[in-house]
Amino acid sequence: MAGWQSVDSTAIEAYRWQEGVLELRFAENAQVYEYPCDEALLARFLGAESKGAFVNRVLKPLEQRARTRAQFALQSRTFESSGYLFTDERILGWIASHTDVRSDDRILDVAGGTGALGRYLARSAASCVVMDLVPEMLAAGPKQRDVLYVLGDATAMPFASGQFDLLVSRFAVHHFDDPAAVFREMTRVGVPGARVVVVDMVDGGARHNELERLRDPSHTTALSAPALLSLLAEAGITASVAAEREHTMDASRWLAQAHGDREPVEAALREEAEGGGPTGLRAHCADGALQITQTWVIAAGEGQRRQ
Repeated sequence: MAGWQSVDSTAIEAYRWQEGVLELRFAENAQVYEYPCDEALLARFLGAESKGAFVNRVLKPLEQRARTRAQFALQSRTFESSGYLFTDERILGWIASHTDVRSDDRILDVAGGTGALGRYLARSAASCVVMDLVPEMLAAGPKQRDVLYVLGDATAMPFASGQFDLLVSRFAVHHFDDPAAVFREMTRVGVPGARVVVVDMVDGGARHNELERLRDPSHTTALSAPALLSLLAEAGITASVAAEREHTMDASRWLAQAHGDREPVEAALREEAEGGGPTGLRAHCADGALQITQTWVIAAGEGQRRQ
């Protein structure tokens, strides 16, 4: 095959690089895999002692983050839509009621998108920084004096250590390729004993994660509540489930928000609603409309008080 070059690796048979894309053929898999890759990253790949490990530890996470940027660049157009769950003040109020916000707090909203949660909490705090991976999301966030929008990767935050009193993240963990690394960074940039609040949906079982990935290619994994708490603990954050919510929503609006493969997801939901196999999203019909139900948790706690 034209342009293919052999590489010193037991896992990878050959590679081809062109126009910022690295193509790889694996020894035990005939399929060709593509990864976004500039010249500097190509040099790192070629110089890596283990090419397979480099793919798993570097290229795959970067691919996931590129997928997230692409997906949320599209979603940014409707993220601030009135009445949708991201701006719903009833939901924001529910989160705030389980978040210890103090008047002198410096808040960091991690993977905060357009900053709806950070802006809401900033009403009772000194300031808020909204950090997100997607420039279009930050640009779509309404601007106000006490809220700063910063472009950044949650696994390598662009902040010095010990900067924030309260760190929050909402509906983002299931998009992280390495949530443990994100939680370690939250610990690092928080002051000793910083308060941490993480809100996310939890794994509904059955086909939940499979269907979420079809609907939204940037979805990685919805964790169970124990798994979420375990990862927080490993990062030095002692947390517990402060609240749980069963949230029912219109399936058509949920499907329309993302830009994935809608048809098989909708078919599975309708099948479940008509008595078929479970999806993990508890699909049902109410007044002729297809609906789903997710379980959300608020995990709240504190980081380590460093000596």
